[in-house]
Amino acid sequence: MRDWRIIVLALSLWSFFSCSKESALPQEQRALQFSTVESKSNLSLLFTTFKVWGEVCVASSSEPLIQGYRVNYINNNNQWSYTQGEGTEGQEMKYWSYSADEYRFHAGAPFERVEKITASSLTLQVNKTTSQNGTTLFTQPYVVKRGDAQFGNTVNLKFTYANCRVNVAVKCKASKEVKVSDIKLTPPASVYYPTSCTMQLSYDWSRQSISLTSLTKQSEANAPLEFAEITIPAESANSVESSSPLYMIPDAGITGQWRATLKIDGIAREVLFTVDKGWESGKSYIYSFLYTDQATLLFLGTTELFIGEDMVNGGNHNFS
Repeated sequence: MRDWRIIVLALSLWSFFSCSKESALPQEQRALQFSTVESKSNLSLLFTTFKVWGEVCVASSSEPLIQGYRVNYINNNNQWSYTQGEGTEGQEMKYWSYSADEYRFHAGAPFERVEKITASSLTLQVNKTTSQNGTTLFTQPYVVKRGDAQFGNTVNLKFTYANCRVNVAVKCKASKEVKVSDIKLTPPASVYYPTSCTMQLSYDWSRQSISLTSLTKQSEANAPLEFAEITIPAESANSVESSSPLYMIPDAGITGQWRATLKIDGIAREVLFTVDKGWESGKSYIYSFLYTDQATLLFLGTTELFIGEDMVNGGNHNFS
């Protein structure tokens, strides 16, 4: 009987120590990781670095854990790492501590556009751009407490655009293919939108919220926003065709009476329209127009989108 118990005990010990899964390790020995699989929406195609801050709280005190680490996307194994790749020299692997009460993380991307990162703030360089690759992103507060299901597991950061998207859509009633070209939105003479800025965000960990502290404009313009040509198929009176978007800097002061000018099959058209709400980070603004059989151009209205999981249409994405 005693031999049987010894064999069972030996098998149990062998099973425990030979298990290669991280979940079998005590939490004090689990490495802190930010991602182990590629994003569903190929987020790494948009940027391959971010800068992260992390701190650990015990009782009523907190201390830095990761102070502005650079995290790189490692393409050969579809992972994000802060101990491999450019700029990670001196960055040590961190491990979860079961004695901690709470962990806090926030980040900005890409690494080069994060000017400053502290426990409670993030300063970003944001520019007007025609490409997603030129945008800047920041994360929502990530708080995980001892006892939470996420404690000791991969940290999944939710990134949000610092930029907003501005787009033009045109609907035509036509029996033949229509080309819409030279599309421009011109602001009032008194409105200057930012083309480059420094954005500062503040994190409130007790409320798990984030707010815009300041937006310092470094350069401005009131030149027309220019959009790519649109081709609208024949017999598509019910469809609205959109141009490629511009990624702008959020600005509450862009309201007023704007002017839309465009060419329908080479003939110039224009219409005045009102922008009654300023741009906000992470949102898409589509200004829609109708070209009628009477050769007139009408403003249909503004569509404001916030598409949470769709990086293409603005909003945020769960980085996992």
